[in-house]
Amino acid sequence: MSDHAHTPSDDPTRVVFFVCQGPGCGERGGARLVEQMRGIVASSPARRHVRVCTTSCMDSCATGPNVMRTGDGGLHTGVDAAQARALVEQQIAALGLPAEEPRAPVLRGLPRPAAIGVRQAGGFGDAPPRAAHRAV
Repeated sequence: MSDHAHTPSDDPTRVVFFVCQGPGCGERGGARLVEQMRGIVASSPARRHVRVCTTSCMDSCATGPNVMRTGDGGLHTGVDAAQARALVEQQIAALGLPAEEPRAPVLRGLPRPAAIGVRQAGGFGDAPPRAAHRAV
């Protein structure tokens, strides 16, 4: 057993982007970068390998918004939307994963399932179906 704590940098397939939310970076769109980067990660197979987190001031306010990635330790300054997208997509490519997760095909013409939460006779357990609530 190891005597040091596991950190994301111990696992090469695990990467964390820290996006500064300090006063300077916040005024220059740091929150928008977080949402954009999280959206890219969420729509890709990398969502289990890449995290986007906020952090307080990185002491580089004049050049914000600032982003730091575990592994390279470098501070990316003045990051705009295009650069944020490139950082995330480069990381996904480095992991050998496709940029977007394949979408399931839409199946048409199939019967719709019964409404969720509605029991039918012979349903779950021995309890009788519940009576519908009436507005008074």
